Amino acid sequence: MSHIWTSRNAHSTTRRRSLATSSPSPAIRLVTEILEKSSFAKSKSEYEDIKKANSIVNHEKPTNVSVIDIFLPKSKVFICQIPQRGLEDFWKTVFSQQITNMVMILDSEPIECFPTAFDGYMTHGSMTTNNRRVEDLGDGVRRFKVEVIPDGCSNAVLCTITTIENWPPGGFDGKPAVIIKEINEFISFLTKAKDQNGLVMSGKGVGRAGYFITLATILYKFDTTAEPQIPLIVKSLRAQMPSLMESLIQYVSLYTTLFFYTKIKNCRNGGAAGCDESTCRKADKAIETFTKALQAELDSGAKQVPSKVK
Repeated sequence: MSHIWTSRNAHSTTRRRSLATSSPSPAIRLVTEILEKSSFAKSKSEYEDIKKANSIVNHEKPTNVSVIDIFLPKSKVFICQIPQRGLEDFWKTVFSQQITNMVMILDSEPIECFPTAFDGYMTHGSMTTNNRRVEDLGDGVRRFKVEVIPDGCSNAVLCTITTIENWPPGGFDGKPAVIIKEINEFISFLTKAKDQNGLVMSGKGVGRAGYFITLATILYKFDTTAEPQIPLIVKSLRAQMPSLMESLIQYVSLYTTLFFYTKIKNCRNGGAAGCDESTCRKADKAIETFTKALQAELDSGAKQVPSKVK
């Protein structure tokens, strides 16, 4: 029996050694490659090249609902500027295109395009919107259920509208965990949707809406264990709508949020503060390096990198 025990023990020891020396998973290899290849100087140069590529394009900010092609579970997503109160054509588009999930990004301005109080209603020409649910999710995020009904029609489109507030134009709101959560909610909707569609909108232009869609594309690509080529993704989307990326702050935060996401996805404790895993240390170092370099770049303009990114 001792011979059998020794043989099994030796086999177990060999297996443990094999596991200990096995190559890292594809996801960890991808994370390592991204972190090692990235640099602030490189990302700044990419952004400058992207701006030059669109320098001769008319940067008029769209007020109508537009469609852009994307690399997400649905190949098309709607995008627009937040409509004014009573804009009938917007709600007609929502109804006809079966847009049942919307993300609205704004700063501190009031919401006037739909009723925000429970059981409230608002008319927009021949269209009516009724508020059926209000949820305050914290961190400046609220979720509404809103019915959209044309005059003389008994059928309604029920929309989930998520508002992300305190996000200034041209900037990044500094809460990567919040944005990632809402991106995952949006991607989950797109994965399950059949005839329904999604829309992302922002106030004072579509820059922040475009940032949300761009980041969603990057994180979705990363989740497929494919390296997200950030400059190519941005160029592809800006070729369709040049105002999608408004500032160096937004472009650099695509990288820092991706670094943050690598911790959530690949560290045992979700990348919590103080984590000593190699991936966490590398990601934290990259975020710190990018943030400091960006702040130095912006100092002359008296702009501040959002503190929660730091």
